[in-house]
Amino acid sequence: MTHVESNDPDEFIDDRDPKRAAWETEVHLPTRATPEFISAALLHLIENKIEFGIFYEGDKVVIAYEFGNDPYVPSMWSDRSWRIGHEPFYGDDDD
Repeated sequence: MTHVESNDPDEFIDDRDPKRAAWETEVHLPTRATPEFISAALLHLIENKIEFGIFYEGDKVVIAYEFGNDPYVPSMWSDRSWRIGHEPFYGDDDD
């Protein structure tokens, strides 16, 4: 599903930008993400006052953020489409 990585703050990775390593979690958007989708996702983060960093990894856009802000970042849902926020599951009281 969504490619999310957790960054270990105690581990230094030589090829990682130190600014990027400061964030706890990342979501890697697919190459096919449209500029409109990326713009909407970033605007959603800004409107909800979520602190984030945006980076490039090859031809992919990476959004780095603090753990716990998952409902505000893009994710791939079970129908394989990318949407903003996490997919509500049956019995999920939060959504």
